[in-house]
Amino acid sequence: MNAQLYKVMLETYLHSELHPRQQDLLWFQQYGTTDHAAEFSMQVLRTIFPGRHISRFGEITWPSRSPDHAVPDYFLWGYITNKVRVYATLPANIADLKQRIMESIQGIPKETLQRVMTAFPSRLQECIERHAGHLQSVTFKQ
Repeated sequence: MNAQLYKVMLETYLHSELHPRQQDLLWFQQYGTTDHAAEFSMQVLRTIFPGRHISRFGEITWPSRSPDHAVPDYFLWGYITNKVRVYATLPANIADLKQRIMESIQGIPKETLQRVMTAFPSRLQECIERHAGHLQSVTFKQ
């Protein structure tokens, strides 16, 4: 991925997938990699998510080394690789891997997602209490 491809992905895929009535309710959080932090990528995100963009150079600065702050970081990948076993057998190719990931995400029970999101504010509170330290004691329970 490079900055130009990332910009195209934001403009053509992300923006087209957002429901216009829900877009004002969404926040966008991303890492500070070079392709994410490029000025033209940032401009696209400032247009789509004005005042609601958490990033290295976003309106809200992404705290460094903060995997405990994002649901995909602390829940999603571990869940689909461990619980659903995306890698139960070696994927035949990239397309097979992408398909498995998509099916795994679509198969997450609504109740599981509700529990994860309900626990999110307490995770953030613990981050504050730990002065942005890692949450060693917090684990996802099913």
